[in-house]
Amino acid sequence: IRTSSLASSTMKLSGHKGSVYCLAYDPQGDVLCSGSFDSTCLLWNAGGNCENINVLSGHKNAILDVKFTCDSTKIITASADYILGVYDAMTGTRIKRFMGHKGIVNAVD
Repeated sequence: IRTSSLASSTMKLSGHKGSVYCLAYDPQGDVLCSGSFDSTCLLWNAGGNCENINVLSGHKNAILDVKFTCDSTKIITASADYILGVYDAMTGTRIKRFMGHKGIVNAVD
């Protein structure tokens, strides 16, 4: 008995122009965010055919980690451009940049 809302048991998500370094589900399990060497994050519907629903842009180097906030309203990105980004999860708009790191930001927790 399948209990998943996916169209298939295995789904291939295509869209990044570089290697994917990180993935995160929102706490409700409705949206998947992938971060890539191409400096973008793609947002995917986590059910059905997993269509791409938005793009987060603004970093100048690879995205190394992504996390959703507990209420699923924001996405935090860590990048090799020494910056943490905060994005609105619904609109994809960057809300804030945390600058000042002296090196690559590897992770968000």
